[in-house]
Amino acid sequence: MKIFALFFCLAGLLVAAADQPGDFTIRFEPTAKLQASVEVPFDVHVTDSRKRPLPQAHVELSISPVDKPTVETVKAWFVQPGLFIAKPKFSSDGQWSVTVKVKLGNLVTTRTIEFTVVQ
Repeated sequence: MKIFALFFCLAGLLVAAADQPGDFTIRFEPTAKLQASVEVPFDVHVTDSRKRPLPQAHVELSISPVDKPTVETVKAWFVQPGLFIAKPKFSSDGQWSVTVKVKLGNLVTTRTIEFTVVQ
């Protein structure tokens, strides 16, 4: 019986620790011309459910060509509450999918936008 109770408690902890949907608003855009083979800075703005700038979070930006499964992820760094910056490097021109993932504790929100990268 004790083993069953221990198992039940551990299962509850694992469920509690699993990622849950966050209610963050994510806005992001490049702050320079989107071109291949160059680091392109992206400003990432994040607010909580009450529209307040998120003071701290783990923010990453992932890029992949729309027609290929290759994904490159770069960490965004904190600038000020609600503002993070990432500098991905697109390997070629064409259509790219850009996904921002924001994680705070076990709350996670993602947003994806497609962009055209030129040579």
